[in-house]
Amino acid sequence: WEDLYANLPDEDLRDWLVPYDSALQKLIAASPLSAVRDEPVIELGCGNSPLAERLYLDGWLNIIACDISAAAVQAAKVRQEATSARVGGHGPQYFVADVKKLSQTFETHVFGGALDKGTLDALCCSEGWDYEAGQYFDSVASVLRPGGVWLCISLTPPSAILP
Repeated sequence: WEDLYANLPDEDLRDWLVPYDSALQKLIAASPLSAVRDEPVIELGCGNSPLAERLYLDGWLNIIACDISAAAVQAAKVRQEATSARVGGHGPQYFVADVKKLSQTFETHVFGGALDKGTLDALCCSEGWDYEAGQYFDSVASVLRPGGVWLCISLTPPSAILP
């Protein structure tokens, strides 16, 4: 991932699966995730997608986005600074973090919601995916508050990952 994002031009944004301005915006608004929009919400595996910025501009004012790629996070921070200068506000916060080890970066039980748009799919494409998916599930559960909401948008069929 580091090689991919380090070599992408800044304007080459990757909005995997479905762009926000299409069905995704409506899906999120109709999902249980919308009930926690005023709480801290983490975007898992943000890459260089503008999703966190778009959520922020739609009133999700406590968005935290993370990715394992330092290059992707740095590009997002630079883009966010330009957006903040143009429209005001602080915008989303970006962190370098391994989604399989979120407790190394974030406190436990701090997020009211989590949003995954393609990260599970990326994990399921690698060797040892079933082990990594288990680590991912445990990791996300550790940073969600009790009763928190996790919206996972994925092409991986549930039968492939659920017991």
